Amino acid sequence: MYGLTRERWNERNEMSIGIAGAYPCPTKKQNIETLVSSLIASVYEPDAEIGWIADPRKYKFGNETINWGDLSVVSVDEDGDRFTVNIEEAAPGCELFQSWIEGWLSRWGWDCEAVTEW
Repeated sequence: MYGLTRERWNERNEMSIGIAGAYPCPTKKQNIETLVSSLIASVYEPDAEIGWIADPRKYKFGNETINWGDLSVVSVDEDGDRFTVNIEEAAPGCELFQSWIEGWLSRWGWDCEAVTEW
């Protein structure tokens, strides 16, 4: 199994600059936004009739109030080496969902807080 650590992710992006020259390396904030967007996308599955639906994995978040139809990253704020990921369309205080996001980002080497908001 092949995985990308934070260091390898950054190395790969730096190598692409050397190869392509004209393409800037994604910022840390952009990398984090991409990772969180991918995590959110992983909770959906394709549906022939409506496109995408939140699959049964969403139940790991209990009864937290989340609008699965429009859940997305709004912004990533940086404070030194710590980041705050602002996620729209989930009630403030969705602790299970926030912990899930923070846990994955921590595993990937990022010090982040997930904040949910309407």
